[in-house]
Amino acid sequence: MSRSKAIIYPLINDIPVREFLQDVDRLVSEEAKARLDAMEPTQAILAGYHEAPTSPFLYQLCLVAGVEAYRHSGIATMLIHHIVSGQSLPDDSKTHWEIPVLGITRILCPLSVADHNNDQKDVKLLREIHSSYPMIVEAISKDLSFLQQKGNLAYARKQLLSTMLYLFVTHPEQRPKMYSHTSVRLFLSCWLYSVPCNKNFSGKCSSKLSSSLICLLFDQDDQGHSPPDHCLKVAYQALNIDTFVSRLSLILQSPLDVETLGMEITAMSVFLRNESYHTHIVEAGIHNQIVVSSKKVFIKTAKEKVAGNDPSKKDVPQNNRSALEAHIGLTCLLHCSGKFLCTLIKNSKDGYSLLFDLIRKSPIMEVCAAAIQLLNRNSFGASIRSPWNNVLAMISDLTSSNRIHGRAVSSVPNSREYISDHEILETIKTAIESIAIPVLHSLASESGTRRPDASHSDYADVWRGILHRVGVTEQSIRESYQDQRKCCNAQCPSRKFETCLVLMPKKSRCTGCRSTFYCDRECQIMDWKYHKKECKKMRSASTVDAA
Repeated sequence: MSRSKAIIYPLINDIPVREFLQDVDRLVSEEAKARLDAMEPTQAILAGYHEAPTSPFLYQLCLVAGVEAYRHSGIATMLIHHIVSGQSLPDDSKTHWEIPVLGITRILCPLSVADHNNDQKDVKLLREIHSSYPMIVEAISKDLSFLQQKGNLAYARKQLLSTMLYLFVTHPEQRPKMYSHTSVRLFLSCWLYSVPCNKNFSGKCSSKLSSSLICLLFDQDDQGHSPPDHCLKVAYQALNIDTFVSRLSLILQSPLDVETLGMEITAMSVFLRNESYHTHIVEAGIHNQIVVSSKKVFIKTAKEKVAGNDPSKKDVPQNNRSALEAHIGLTCLLHCSGKFLCTLIKNSKDGYSLLFDLIRKSPIMEVCAAAIQLLNRNSFGASIRSPWNNVLAMISDLTSSNRIHGRAVSSVPNSREYISDHEILETIKTAIESIAIPVLHSLASESGTRRPDASHSDYADVWRGILHRVGVTEQSIRESYQDQRKCCNAQCPSRKFETCLVLMPKKSRCTGCRSTFYCDRECQIMDWKYHKKECKKMRSASTVDAA
């Protein structure tokens, strides 16, 4: 398979190669380069056989390994020899294979683009490297502990390995040969230990690349080729399941940007096809953590939106392109998280109980509300068949009489202790109460292009139906806002999609009843037609109490 230079070369350039020689004196490094420059390619490669695999000379040689004069002179054979025959010392900070792997990656780079597909020397060279893949992976897998380390060098090492694995797995003839126990364990280790990132070093590229590798290995590729049926069974056997789920949890607890989080969730989704993985993912509460992490990203974006609209904060740049990128990023994140939840529920023996458990233990109602507002508001969202349509439909079904006659809901997934319909409705009411009316106003007033699927053509109607069935009214919401000292203006500008999750208690209150709070006088004026009679009753009640 030919890949474009626009994809391949940035991968190589993103590898922080200097980390592999960080403890080498600059003069020593310059001498090694001068020595290389004084040699012919063949002479340099012969000298490379006698070098230590971590030497500055071999490092300089690996940097030029992809140049035609070197790659056609047998450098790949020398580097494979170092990888297969070498041995890392337990007390050393470096492995014997990382610099040779850098060279192999530099060779694979030009061999992976369209310009070199018809060069017979390159075809033969690629075949040699591919045939050595099992030996390369076996050698690296003896040092998996090095992949579990933290720090700049460790993350550079994982990014290097992820790049090499990408160049292997995206070749159609090589991919079917990459499902051995050892190979799969290496893929998993690169992915699971790429997050969280070191404070002084951005491992973001490594994380994105390693999560995309999981999808490339375990999911259908662009040509429609599926992985072997047993691939997830091999993965389950290759890495301890407790380690697997604990690393997933750590990934979701890390401060990831919207794009990286979306890719991590997509990688996690492929494991839901396996029953054993599915069971452990549910038991570890990974689905709840995905919802919590998604909400955190929404709140962060909301705060940035609020800051960007605040004229007093002159240091916040107003950038339409950044706003569009953030919007697209949120839409993609919602799609990834929604797809994960739909797949999880669909593959569960007791999907409605799992959904109810999510409503009790995670902010899924808030994330679902944010999703449908985003989809309802604009034509970009309307063009996508979002899995949150299905989530919303299942939540609606959970509150309806159809469920009562057709499905029982247990208090815990796979449990036989069923809960009452009243408790179901009360749980949903509690989860939805704080955002119910603002979301309804948003859906009713900010509708963009209508969706083509009639069952979800009006999100406001579906949302209104859920509110009605759980007993949420504008009056009950107003009472809740009064207790929480939040703005009682249901049409408050701060309750738009971008900001409804970051509302703070208000200090401005009605001077009549002294019990109703607002952002400012403008919100109070907007709400007066609703509050007028209420205010009079509350004043009368307070007078009676005082007497």
